[in-house]
Amino acid sequence: MKWAVLKDGRTMLGLVLSVLLSVSAFVLAVNDIGYWVALVLMALIVLFFSIAKADKVTRQE
Repeated sequence: MKWAVLKDGRTMLGLVLSVLLSVSAFVLAVNDIGYWVALVLMALIVLFFSIAKADKVTRQE
């Protein structure tokens, strides 16, 4: 990653949130709780928008 992407708080927040949602989904799946699917979908959506934002920040340089 470039330094501009690392400095962008919104992008980093989205990437960290995506990881946390994925870990939470894993914990729910291990405990056989059905909400893990929703968390995986939310993690993918957040990851998509974070990567799109990172791409936009990178192209602005």
